[in-house]
Amino acid sequence: MNNKTIFKWFSMLLLMMLAGISSVTAQSLALADFSIKAGGTRDVTISLVTENDIYGIQTDIVLSEGLSLEGQAAVDEILSFASNTVVSNEKDATRVSLLSLEGKAITAGDAITLTVKADDSFTGGTIMLTNTRLTTDTRGTEQKAGDVTANIIVINTMEIRGTFPGMSWSEGVSMVQDTENPAIWTVTLEGVDIENGTYEYKAFANGETTGYQLPAEGNQNWVFAENSDYPAGKYNLVFTADTDNHKLTIEPQGPDAPELTAPEGWTNGITNGNLAGEDVSSYYAQGTDPVAITPGAGKGGSRGIVVKSADNPSAADWDTQFFIVLSETLQEGTTLHVQFDYKAKHAATAGTQAHGNPGDYNYWSCLGNVEFTEEWKTFSQDIEISAFMAHGESNGQPGTKEGFRSIAFNLAVDKTANEYYFDNFGVWYKKPAVVDDWTDIVVNGDMEGESAECFYVTEQGIGGPFL
Repeated sequence: MNNKTIFKWFSMLLLMMLAGISSVTAQSLALADFSIKAGGTRDVTISLVTENDIYGIQTDIVLSEGLSLEGQAAVDEILSFASNTVVSNEKDATRVSLLSLEGKAITAGDAITLTVKADDSFTGGTIMLTNTRLTTDTRGTEQKAGDVTANIIVINTMEIRGTFPGMSWSEGVSMVQDTENPAIWTVTLEGVDIENGTYEYKAFANGETTGYQLPAEGNQNWVFAENSDYPAGKYNLVFTADTDNHKLTIEPQGPDAPELTAPEGWTNGITNGNLAGEDVSSYYAQGTDPVAITPGAGKGGSRGIVVKSADNPSAADWDTQFFIVLSETLQEGTTLHVQFDYKAKHAATAGTQAHGNPGDYNYWSCLGNVEFTEEWKTFSQDIEISAFMAHGESNGQPGTKEGFRSIAFNLAVDKTANEYYFDNFGVWYKKPAVVDDWTDIVVNGDMEGESAECFYVTEQGIGGPFL
């Protein structure tokens, strides 16, 4: 930092501390209530609320007993940031200052990040932002902002109670805290048999019914009914509690269908056809995001695959492709069965191609066109792998490719952005029979005997046996 910059920083900091203070305005800082585990840490953000340009922020952070700051920093690293320990309103505090040295305004939104740690015995408290000054121009004019207090809630456990099968109002189901966002707690109840009716549920913190609850008052309801999106049936129930935004949600998902398996005499060609696990080795995509199995994206709200195409009027039909990849390379004459459930966000047509490995094009024809609609449908077809599908085409004759390995779906036939959904794959094949035992059907083929019963000759319509 050069002398000019140091002088500018020192001058503006003095102005922030010594200049006359105007009356409180609508400009302020904000720090939302948040939850924390005893012994845990949370990253939280101080936000600037303003409709005008601000060039400097100073505030004193006062913590309840049992809380400490593990770190603090400016969200915008271009701005100069400083912190030191002070006594504010007769309490120990950390004073932070955020300053624009280059004349760049500090805009509304996230301004300062804090890493807050709670000790093992912490049971709740507050963080106060006090003695707050906002610099409103490059001359150092200052305005005072009001104090802000955020309540810190200790949540060591969360559970769901209610009238769903597997829970009651006296005994709940434990939720799991998200490792990346400690405010989020989830639990999934799998394969729950649901009857039509109204179900109530509520989340409780720390095993208590008198402490923190979601919702704060009353219970939440979910209705299952015939002729609705959620009729009676078997569901996976995903509950999510967001303790920062004080929201509790439920997402009923249909369970994964049983995996389709090859009938007797056939060989399974893929793995994880019902998408119940995380294995995507039988699926591939190019020209879009990598293939991933998405909860709730499948038929009936089960797990499924979503492939997104871009809005690109100049795209070739094959610029976005999804592949079913077989477990081995197949040759001509093999009978192949392919089935899957499918739909799209918007109705569209997809062509199909025969490939070796994904992207190694063999032939333009495979399963024919697949017509996507906004409702789930089932595709099912048996085909025989041709020489062109297995080896490609060269001057109208079969080429020299090694064989057929994958089915490509051309998902850019529709030139507008779309989402294609897949679930419940069943792919199996039967190789052509191999002749292991040959039988001689010609008598006296070596002409060493006298028999001529397998030989005959004609001349001008008149024939007779060979002698």
